[in-house]
Amino acid sequence: MSLEVPVVVPTRRRLLLLLVGIVLVLAGLVPLLRANAAAQRRMWEESCTRAGGAVFSQPADLTNPLVVHTGHPLDECRSATGVLVSTRD
Repeated sequence: MSLEVPVVVPTRRRLLLLLVGIVLVLAGLVPLLRANAAAQRRMWEESCTRAGGAVFSQPADLTNPLVVHTGHPLDECRSATGVLVSTRD
């Protein structure tokens, strides 16, 4: 008695459904990732201001080829005396 496993050949319809499913999953992940990044930024800003500091933004330095940048502005948290406490890109 031999146990043979049937070979399932994917049809075009199955491949198309798989592709559509993957695209839908990825499309659903993008808003979640953006919301997470926004929440992390808010938490960072709140921790800065809670400690008595202030948040300042400056445009990204796109002219320096030695700096790896995301194109996002550079955010700085400065204390009440003007000392740089932390930065966020």
